[in-house]
Amino acid sequence: MSDKDKHDANQDLYVAAYSDPGTAEEDWNALKNLTTEGDIKVEALALVNRDSDGKVHVKDTTNESGLERSSAASAALWSA
Repeated sequence: MSDKDKHDANQDLYVAAYSDPGTAEEDWNALKNLTTEGDIKVEALALVNRDSDGKVHVKDTTNESGLERSSAASAALWSA
């Protein structure tokens, strides 16, 4: 498969919403571990949360080394 074909391939997006930021963070870390261990392959992971002042914070893996970026799956975790 050429690089162009990989880029044009369908992609899946998985989103999970949490009422508890701690649980979202635990799942975020578990997904990151599965990715770095090679058990799953994802293009990017994002953890988005809103603090008590209403400010939105985003953590993502797009700049982290060791993350497999060749697959067609991404995941986002959101905690309110």
